[in-house]
Amino acid sequence: MKNVTFLAAVVVALATTAARANTAYIKYISPGPCCGVAGFCVDFDNNGSWDKKYNNNVYTGEYKFAFDASKSSAEAGLLLDDPFYAWCIDVDQNAPTHWALYDITDLEKAPVNGWGVLMGTTRADRVRELFGRFIGDVNTKEEGEAFAASLWEIVYEKSAVYDLDDGTLRMNGLDGNAKNISEGWLGQLTGDTAYFDYDVFALTNGTYQDFALTSPGYGGQPIPEPVTMMGMVLGVGGLAAYLRKRRPRPDRPGERGTQ
Repeated sequence: MKNVTFLAAVVVALATTAARANTAYIKYISPGPCCGVAGFCVDFDNNGSWDKKYNNNVYTGEYKFAFDASKSSAEAGLLLDDPFYAWCIDVDQNAPTHWALYDITDLEKAPVNGWGVLMGTTRADRVRELFGRFIGDVNTKEEGEAFAASLWEIVYEKSAVYDLDDGTLRMNGLDGNAKNISEGWLGQLTGDTAYFDYDVFALTNGTYQDFALTSPGYGGQPIPEPVTMMGMVLGVGGLAAYLRKRRPRPDRPGERGTQ
């Protein structure tokens, strides 16, 4: 009976917010346990003109965020915890150190910033595969740097070859073996959908940095638009299946039990 009551409450919450955008009210707290410092430079025109240069002064890894469910859509409450962790996919902007409203967005439509670089299907699928294959291997600062560098390479590299020393995006100052780990991971990405076992989506904001993260729930399907959300609201059985399907995210060193 308690389960039925809980499901009914969730359905009512979803119904009241289905007509508005899926949004999350978040604030950057700090680098996560698996985060180091490195540098990069980006040549968006592939003409040797480096539009942005950062030298060993960029947090490279997972970031920790606060989440205010009371000012967010009901869907955000199902996707995010307080606190939660996410990965930068927008190298031109800063994380929000004050509370900011973000859109819950499909990877294909991110990042949204002044450079106008959208992932599209191919890059988004590579990001999904990266999460599916390797997010469970991220347990140290070095591995966090490798994962972040891999994400940036996927999102921004214009050539067909992933190389952290050459091409559109170049990394420098990665700790220890992070560069080799990253290039090893990138070399294993083949587009195999069997590894799309995490629901990876984006949080986007036109003013602040955009992020990619995972949450159990939608089975790799696109994030529902408000109208589609209503269909989900009407299917209590489907919602029950959704809740049964939820699985925990990988633990973070030093942060176990907080997600």
